[in-house]
Amino acid sequence: MRLSLIQFHAWLEAAIPSLGVEDLAILISAVNKIQNSTESLRSENRESIATLQGTLDSYGGRLQEPRKGWTAPFRCIFGKKPRVPDEFFDEAFYPTLRYSEAKDGVFCVACVIFSSGDIVLRSRPLVDWSNAKKIITIHLTTQTHLSAQIRDAEFLRVCDNKQQSIISSLNKAHQEYTEHSKSALRAIVDLIAVCGKQNVSNRGHTDERSNFRAFLEYCVKGDEALTRHLQQAPGNVKYCSHRVQKEIIDLYGKQISDGILLKCRNAKLFSLLADESSDISCTEQVPLILRYVDHSPSGQFSVREDFVAFISTSDTTGETLTTLFLNHLQQSNLNPSNLVGQGYDGAGNMSGKIRGVQACVREKYPSAAYLHCRNHSLNLTITHSTRIPLVRNTLNTVQEIVAFVTASPKRMQCFLDRIDTKQRLQKFSDTRWSQHDACLSTVIMNHENVFATIDHLKTDTSVVASLYP
Repeated sequence: MRLSLIQFHAWLEAAIPSLGVEDLAILISAVNKIQNSTESLRSENRESIATLQGTLDSYGGRLQEPRKGWTAPFRCIFGKKPRVPDEFFDEAFYPTLRYSEAKDGVFCVACVIFSSGDIVLRSRPLVDWSNAKKIITIHLTTQTHLSAQIRDAEFLRVCDNKQQSIISSLNKAHQEYTEHSKSALRAIVDLIAVCGKQNVSNRGHTDERSNFRAFLEYCVKGDEALTRHLQQAPGNVKYCSHRVQKEIIDLYGKQISDGILLKCRNAKLFSLLADESSDISCTEQVPLILRYVDHSPSGQFSVREDFVAFISTSDTTGETLTTLFLNHLQQSNLNPSNLVGQGYDGAGNMSGKIRGVQACVREKYPSAAYLHCRNHSLNLTITHSTRIPLVRNTLNTVQEIVAFVTASPKRMQCFLDRIDTKQRLQKFSDTRWSQHDACLSTVIMNHENVFATIDHLKTDTSVVASLYP
């Protein structure tokens, strides 16, 4: 059983809301093929109309309805002079027939535009007036004419905006599907951004047991679009795999770095800060930091130091690092000629006066003045100050007291019972000297309670056994 275009259009409008994602994708693919065929058919029809119209225009005639008072010409056939019957142009009986003065014949407009083939009333006019009624009656019942008439009616309704075309209906369904997918993807992207902002790792031992998947399942409860997406979308377009997460994180990183580089280019002059270190996988990486003056839209100026990239390298010589730094600046559309400062640690390959990075950079760009990194200088200053006997002995004594009290829950509770703030003693950090200040501050603020705790531990027999863990 064949469906007409109108029947198919009605079925399609009723079926689209109940189609699944996979069925809809298959249907859209099929309609795209139909659309290509339709465009080809329309092109052929336009060529046919242009060809026919050109032929008619060459004779000074057009396909048209007879004007009022017009009398059809006659033709002498075996002594008779039959004319084109006026009833052929009655809209109630023959709405698609038109007469051509140039060809002196009748055409079917619907067949001329929406059908093909070398048939009478399409490619050739009807000129046999004696048998015209019989020929036209037979033509109106042919499958070719019926199909052309349906297409003609469908085309006119679409042109008059009385209904949407099939392609428009499918495009609307596709747009709705696209909007739902965008909404779901937006929720996933926002979730990844929150994890990054809170410094929460996305992945776990597996994708199913990851932090990202746990947060996503929680977000599903209040998001209908996300719920529908995860339930109906094919497995390869759920946007939940670790590869997609990494791609989204990379896009976030690129957007942030592009913003920093734009501010730096607007500032024009900038300085470069760098250091070398190895990560947990023993890969040598060099972090690059840009220092520049930011001019905010409110008119305020502020000095900023922003991290822009990690550069992996297997060679840490001054020449190699210089090449890496300058190449990265050029790839970032930053002119090295605007480099006015450098800041590194005191390692020979970085601060060396002959083959260090600072010397190699200044050789090419003399305006790039070198300054020993202030944080490294402060760290070295504190390190050397701890070699003074009085300072060294004080720090060692404080460290032993803190370690003694915090090594046992009973001793720690004995100390907490004597203070009101419940502020615990902090241990020294072997790598962060800033933690030494916090540790010394807690001991100085509570030195009386520390001494009282130690005196109590000397006489309390319940904790004698736990004096040395």
